[in-house]
Order: sequence, then C-alpha cells, then structure tokens
Amino acid sequence: MDDDSLHSLLSEGRLSGPQRDRILERVLDEHARPRRRSRFWMVAGVALPAAAILALAVGLRGGTSGGEPEPGWLVPKGERPGANLEAACPNRAPGECRRGDRLVFSADGVKKDGLFAAYAECGSRERIWYFPTADGTLPTLRATAGHTVVDQAARIGDEHGVGPCKLHLFLLEQREDRATLLSGGAHGTGSAVIPLTILP
Repeated sequence: MDDDSLHSLLSEGRLSGPQRDRILERVLDEHARPRRRSRFWMVAGVALPAAAILALAVGLRGGTSGGEPEPGWLVPKGERPGANLEAACPNRAPGECRRGDRLVFSADGVKKDGLFAAYAECGSRERIWYFPTADGTLPTLRATAGHTVVDQAARIGDEHGVGPCKLHLFLLEQREDRATLLSGGAHGTGSAVIPLTILP
C-alpha cells in the first residue's frame, strides 16, 4: 500500500495533511508563474523605450565619419558656434567670378566685434592676399544678429588666372599677421574655406 492510500484510509476519506500541502504547493506555484511573467513584461516595457532613446542619442552624436559630432550638433536654432562667412561676385552664379569683378565679403551672426582677413589660393600660382593688406590693414566687422557686409571689396585681377580657387576667410578677435594666419595660430570666432571658379 502506498503512502497516499494509507493516509486516505487513516483520514477516513478526507485529505490528509501531506496531501493538502502538496495541493497547496501546486496551486501556489501555478499562481506565481504568471506573476513572474507579467513582472518581466512590465520591466521590459519600461526598459525598451529607455534603450531606444539612448540608441537614438548615440546615433545622432556619431553621425559623422570617425565618430566626431557634426559642427553645430544640437545647437539651438539661431545659435551658431561662430559667424557664417561668405564671399561672392554680384550678378554672378554662386561660386563664380570673372576677371574684373568685385569680390564682396559678408557675414551672418557676428556675435562680437572682430577683424576680417581673407586670401585666395588659385592653382599653382602665388597666394593672393586681400586682408591684411601689405601695410597690415584689416577691415572691422561689427556684432550683429543679421547679415553684414565687409566695407572693403577685392578686385578679381589677372593674378587669379582662370580656373578653380579656394578662398580662406577669417573673423579674428585681435589683429594678426599673415604668417600667424597661415600657421593656424590665429584667435578667431569664425572661418570658412569657399571654392570659387574664375571664368575668362
């Protein structure tokens, strides 16, 4: 005779203590499983959105090659890390000038008064300096939230030749000479390199 039959005989048909304990354990175990599952899904429901936000933030930061953030990443609208410098010849297509044209320099978002410097590199010819001039003159750019034009223009002469050039533009915090600009040691609040094609 097995234990269950013996306990049943002794208890006159009623559940014995060990039988009640085993049934209670099974009921409690079955009842506990869904709670563990629901707790898992509750934790997962909180963790997954947080992980997605973190992945999105990391993806935005690493948007450029080499893992470096793009310039101006997460900068509020209207706030730039430096002034936006430009150059153009009036009445020409963007990025084009002809010999004899005036080259006009401008800036957007100048937050602090500064000095403007610029030079051109055209093919294998000698570097062409606009500012500072031979005597060290540098035009002043006044702080303004909008668009401002440098009060001195340059002339596109024969020294530019015909073909592609690169314009190097700077907004400086203090007076700098040509050698300092070329060495990269100038203190400034903005710079730009602009491609320019000189047409015959």
